[in-house]
Amino acid sequence: MNPIAATGLISLGKTLLENTLLKPSGPSAPPDGDAFLQMLDKVGSSKTQGIAAVLTQFGVHSLDDLRQLHSDLRRQLLDDPALATARTNDPQATLHLSRGADGTFQVNLSNGRTIDLVPGSQTAQTAEALHHLSTFLGEDVSTARPGEILLAS
Repeated sequence: MNPIAATGLISLGKTLLENTLLKPSGPSAPPDGDAFLQMLDKVGSSKTQGIAAVLTQFGVHSLDDLRQLHSDLRRQLLDDPALATARTNDPQATLHLSRGADGTFQVNLSNGRTIDLVPGSQTAQTAEALHHLSTFLGEDVSTARPGEILLAS
């Protein structure tokens, strides 16, 4: 092999290693909230209409914010007095959040009990936001009950 070509290839390899593999892969700048929302807009308004409203309402600007909000909303919903009482009475019960055709929400317990969430209440608004986020993230979506979100098992 030509020594000049070999030297050039070695130099090229060294440059590639230094500029790609040896540099940290973390973000060099904080997440750009506007860029995150623009990406959602590109996906399509009909698919992201509900999630966009939730993100705007809660000031979410990154995926980390989104995951934290998802966790917080789930905790808030489970801390609701009616759900907390149901969990205390039957700690082994599995809870599923479901949305009716009319847009109302209810929590179905594995023991057959159903808790209807009052439309327009803070609990119902939390349930709606959690439902949107869970569906968007694909987290806690029940495989046994299509369209329902697993709250506790």
